[in-house]
Amino acid sequence: MFKNYLSNPDTYKSLEEHIVNKFTHLANTKKIETSSFSLPFYNTKFSDGTSFMDANPIFSVKNMKTGDIFKAILDEEIDKPFIAKKKTQSLDRSFQ
Repeated sequence: MFKNYLSNPDTYKSLEEHIVNKFTHLANTKKIETSSFSLPFYNTKFSDGTSFMDANPIFSVKNMKTGDIFKAILDEEIDKPFIAKKKTQSLDRSFQ
C-alpha cells in the first residue's frame, strides 16, 4: 500500500495521514483526550514546507500533561519492529 513512500511525495503524505488517523482512532477508542497532545511534535519539514521524507520520524506526538513523547521511525534495514524507551532527566520524577 505504501511501498514507494520514500520516493513518492504523495505516498509519503498518505502514509503520514494514515498513521495520524490510526493514532487518533486508537486514542478515541481508549477514551484518551487528544487535545492534550501536540501532534506532530518534531519538525519534519524544511522552511519552505517541503517534507524531509526520510521517515525519521514518520510520526511524533507529545503528551503535554505528562511530557511523554512518542516517535515512530521507519527504517528499511530493520527486519522487525522494536520499541526503545528513554527516560530524560526532565521526565524522570526521581530527579525532582
